[in-house]
Amino acid sequence: MKQLEKLKKLNWYRLSQLLSIVLILDLLFATLIPNLYRWILIAIIGILDLLVYYWASKSKNRKKINHIHVWIKLGLIILITFPNTLFAGFVRAISTKTVTHEVHFVSLNETKLTSINDLKDQKIGILNDESSLIGYIYPKQINEENELGIKFVEYNSYIEAIQALQKEKIDIIVLPGGYQKTFGSIENYEIDTNVLHGIWNVKFKEKVDLFSTVGDVMNIVLIGGDNPIQGNSTSGFNYDVIIVVSYNFKTQESAMISIPRDAYIYNTCTSKRDKITHTGWYGADCLTATLSKFLDIPINHYMLIDFEGLIDVVDSLGGVEIDIPQRIEEQDENRSFDDLIVLEPGIQKLNGREALAFLRHRKTLADGALGRSNNHEAFMLAMIKELAKPTKWWRIGGFLNTVQKSVLTNLNGQSIVDLYNQANLILNSEGVEALMPERLELEGHGSMIYTPSFGANLYYYVLDSQSVNAIKSKLKSINSTEIAIQ
Repeated sequence: MKQLEKLKKLNWYRLSQLLSIVLILDLLFATLIPNLYRWILIAIIGILDLLVYYWASKSKNRKKINHIHVWIKLGLIILITFPNTLFAGFVRAISTKTVTHEVHFVSLNETKLTSINDLKDQKIGILNDESSLIGYIYPKQINEENELGIKFVEYNSYIEAIQALQKEKIDIIVLPGGYQKTFGSIENYEIDTNVLHGIWNVKFKEKVDLFSTVGDVMNIVLIGGDNPIQGNSTSGFNYDVIIVVSYNFKTQESAMISIPRDAYIYNTCTSKRDKITHTGWYGADCLTATLSKFLDIPINHYMLIDFEGLIDVVDSLGGVEIDIPQRIEEQDENRSFDDLIVLEPGIQKLNGREALAFLRHRKTLADGALGRSNNHEAFMLAMIKELAKPTKWWRIGGFLNTVQKSVLTNLNGQSIVDLYNQANLILNSEGVEALMPERLELEGHGSMIYTPSFGANLYYYVLDSQSVNAIKSKLKSINSTEIAIQ
């Protein structure tokens, strides 16, 4: 009863004025709402306040009017604050600082080990890359900590280790998680992963160094992986989508380039030329190092999403509108043709599964690998346009929640906030077109090349040197100011 009496004595008029100030401040900091809409809402609130106060002063139900006015404002404050609170939570959650790496000991023998000591005196194949956590560092650490006396045999790649195991030159090999799918889907090369049996695995947690400063220029690679993300690890994938974005926030000069998954490029992790998709076996750091050497610009940053995550992200926006260049028939997200996905030419509103099929398809495209790269870039631009639509701000909560669950990145929370603010500033002052990076095309041709490490002819996309040099020149121009992210 006392609480009720206090409520009756409350000066609802003063409370309404206070809530107006809170609501206006809330709108000023509601960066998820476009600037124009924020100022329109602030103007509407001011006009409504004047009208309500005038109406209340002339009405006998003054208290009732003020009560209703206060509750409406409280509702608006909650409505505006909620998506911004979600954004803050998203920023904290997406900046993963701990990664779980799984070291799988794999044998031709189905019998699982009863303890780590069963590895004693075994001949085990590992990588000769001393920087590889799963392929070299952790197996060595396991051996030393448990005094197992393992006889290690080093190989240039996981494929060479698998071949040695199949020829029974070694007893066991070390592979990353998801190895059955990763190594069982190599085009023009067949590995029977059914004979590879995981007999023991050990998990290691690694604290990741996150990048914290966004300045004038940023280079980032956007990655689509074919395996489900496990333990926040970026290794054990085939990278099917690789898009490099370079953005100079000072000059607003930008470019994006889709790297064909079969591009024949020097892999810094194996010191051999290989398909760039295979850098996913070793992780995102391997890809960024390989791309940095290839494009002659520092690429330290990445965002990785898996197939299921991409489907969920597109669906959270209600789909994405894309101009389909030709009829496409593609397998589903499980690499099955049982549930064939068919896309007809023309402007289509694609759901998540359809967008994934659009991104993955290559074989019937007129330009092959180049055509798929064009599709990747068209999808990126369509996503930017979709996110820039003022009507999409109310979906942002679900979108951010989905991205948080589906994306791995080495950017920290403050970097993401800074990037968002930079992009929002450009969007509000220059419009969506100013955010659209220039599309650069990597020209080349398909070729079957004998690959000693596989002992077979594999399909590669051989890049045209003039095209590569032109792209390098453009990217150097964009990066000509001081690189602010180190």
